[in-house]
Amino acid sequence: MITNDIEILAMKASERDPSDLKITLEEIHQVEKTLAIKFSDEFKKGNLIYKYNIVGSFDFHSFPQGVVQKALRLRRDANLPNDTLMLSEDDASVWLMKCLGDHEEIYWIAVEDYYHYCDNEPLEYAPTIFPTFTDFFAYLLDEAEKQRDKELAQ
Repeated sequence: MITNDIEILAMKASERDPSDLKITLEEIHQVEKTLAIKFSDEFKKGNLIYKYNIVGSFDFHSFPQGVVQKALRLRRDANLPNDTLMLSEDDASVWLMKCLGDHEEIYWIAVEDYYHYCDNEPLEYAPTIFPTFTDFFAYLLDEAEKQRDKELAQ
């Protein structure tokens, strides 16, 4: 996918995986208020077009409620920084989104590095860092398309 436009990517995702689920700008603002964070305009635009609890085989913690509940619990119990949300996790890795106001950085890190991240220590296991939410979303769509193509070829 050769685009860095979040609106084009979100429309493509909506065509690929249609859903009646939508999020409103008011809900996004409520998340910002509840968690005392600021989302970028690109993140808001993408969410207003496509609510992506699942993109391909990537399963997000349900946004907004699941992400909010998880963030509050991890802030309390596991020292998750206030500017960070956990988007997803599995047995081997964690996907974190650092909200910087004008953009988000997405960290795909080994589970073992989660506490290093929370303690602002160097990550030890070669993390993948997406410099913007749009880059991350493009990656997810590319992976979903590769998976679909692979399934169609079988």
